Amino acid sequence: MRPGSAIVNVSSSLGLRAREGAGVYATAKAGQIGLTRQLAVEEGPRGVRANAVAPGIIETEMFARFRDNKAIRRAMIGTVPLQGQQTGTPEDVAAAVLYSAY
Repeated sequence: MRPGSAIVNVSSSLGLRAREGAGVYATAKAGQIGLTRQLAVEEGPRGVRANAVAPGIIETEMFARFRDNKAIRRAMIGTVPLQGQQTGTPEDVAAAVLYSAY
């Protein structure tokens, strides 16, 4: 990699905390965060930045399948620590990745 390059991995908030039923996914995302940290240590001295974006609940087609199940939606949104417990958008994630890349 050339100095000034940036590596941006998209992980998940589940890589930082566990949740019932998400064992394999959470483990994979935690590994991705570990890989990002390792890349930062190894490539940083060469001028390469490595970061991970770890979004929480994002309004995607996958989340939309819970549209009609208010109890599941409420439970998932209830894990969001922000005031108002908002979900994110794909544009929010894109903005974080773009910010991390530059």
